[in-house]
Amino acid sequence: MILNELNLSLQEESTNILESSSKIEAFENKLTLWQGELNKSNTEMFPCFSEFTKENNLDFLLFKNFISSHMIKSGENFSRRFEKFPDNELGWIRDPFSFGVFQSNKSLTCQTFWLSIGNEYADLKKKTIDILLQFASTYFCETSFTKLVAIKTKYRTRLDPEDDLRLAISSTDPNIKAIMNLCNRISHIEFL
Repeated sequence: MILNELNLSLQEESTNILESSSKIEAFENKLTLWQGELNKSNTEMFPCFSEFTKENNLDFLLFKNFISSHMIKSGENFSRRFEKFPDNELGWIRDPFSFGVFQSNKSLTCQTFWLSIGNEYADLKKKTIDILLQFASTYFCETSFTKLVAIKTKYRTRLDPEDDLRLAISSTDPNIKAIMNLCNRISHIEFL
């Protein structure tokens, strides 16, 4: 259940590499905290397990070593699989206001802020966008593939799907009136 929640939060559409890194680091810290609580025989962080042992009159100590070992291995597994982003190198991206250089609406999201600063800090903006555009999950690839499969039916196998796929995966709503006006002008010009 706990890992499932982490997994789902890592696969959200708008997540970026820094947010994912923070979520994984927070989970690793939780494992360490839970390990300490487990050593004190506190199982409040596992309500289902706690309820199960109470309902069935089971001694928690029978499971303590197994759970502790599992949590240690999980922590080692996370550390081995996920690289940590050093805050001293990328902290300015996560919280640009902490350095006192930028004065802006602090309620903006990280991405919105960096897109809104204009060309005054072009080099910083470019470096930031390069980092934020890294794929944090396979969400975009999976949804794109699903949409491609829907486009490429057996009746449309020879069509080049590039333009259709671009339209299918875009989050921008098309301005139908402007497109129709453009089409009307083009078709009118062709007949003259």
